[in-house]
Amino acid sequence: MMIAYLDVNDYQKRMEQELVDAKKELHQLAIPQTNRNMDKCQKKQKQQQAMIQTIQKRIADVQHLQQKYGDVIALAGAFYIRYGNTLTYLSAGAYDEFKSYHGADTIHWHMMRYALQQKIQRYDFYGISGDFSAQAIDHGVFECKKGFGGVVEEYVGVFDYPLHKHLYYLLK
Repeated sequence: MMIAYLDVNDYQKRMEQELVDAKKELHQLAIPQTNRNMDKCQKKQKQQQAMIQTIQKRIADVQHLQQKYGDVIALAGAFYIRYGNTLTYLSAGAYDEFKSYHGADTIHWHMMRYALQQKIQRYDFYGISGDFSAQAIDHGVFECKKGFGGVVEEYVGVFDYPLHKHLYYLLK
């Protein structure tokens, strides 16, 4: 079982340092220099101002999360099974509210590095529906998995065989 956490204090310190660095860079851009292209310089200043606003928003957002959830926030979790030369991503969950912190991606990155270190030859993302159209219910899941550069291998599939049919259909 792998869990991705956000250390709010560490994140906030890193964002505050990024803010200091961004403000320094903006200040440097504001210093007139004769060899600069002014249009290019103004464009960079606008980009830097936008970056500063983004960082300030991130700091405000994480402060709000800290008040609501505390200093350490669980972002996502995943369960893996290793069998032979395959590491299978069996099941996972993540909070939508924390999607922007990329907890699930962090877990994948960590586990792929683990697989490489252990000389595991296959990293199996496990199930997708087989419907690859943009209208598929799990299209976003498919796109996420495809983004890691893998290939789709079609297996037999997963089937339910209810032993207690009435209970099965009642709970379904």
